Amino acid sequence: MKDWKVFVAYALFAFCMISICVWAMMQDYKYGGNPKVEEIECSIDTIVVYKIGHDYDWELFTQALIWVESKGDCKAVGSNNDVGVLQITPILVEDCNRILKNEGFTLEDRLDSLKSVEMFNIIQDHYNPQHDYHWALKLWNSGAPLSYHRKVMDKFNEIKESSL
Repeated sequence: MKDWKVFVAYALFAFCMISICVWAMMQDYKYGGNPKVEEIECSIDTIVVYKIGHDYDWELFTQALIWVESKGDCKAVGSNNDVGVLQITPILVEDCNRILKNEGFTLEDRLDSLKSVEMFNIIQDHYNPQHDYHWALKLWNSGAPLSYHRKVMDKFNEIKESSL
């Protein structure tokens, strides 16, 4: 019984994500060196947040964070040069590359939902290996008010309850 409810919840989430993501034109960002992206496409493949080894609740938490950060819009651009579904900054891209000890991620990768989630998991696995939700939010948006934490946790609980 639980399996079909989970499937329906994910199907509904996927439908919402696809309806939000559309072809878009992107401009150079104010942070120097950002690539100009002519067109981007979001599809069902770009919203998968699963990573082998992470628990189910962590995946739901990631979905809630995506919803609060950008409502799933892979072309979202914030006021601090934060881009994509998880509003990733250039500094975070640099930190991921430092953790990995290579230049595996580019600024353009922030527009790719799968790579954004991968960067999120790299940062969290490195600094927050226990996957504590409140520590994760503090790491992700250190200057955010308590209302941001409440909003993410409320969305997490909503998604979790709908998947039961």
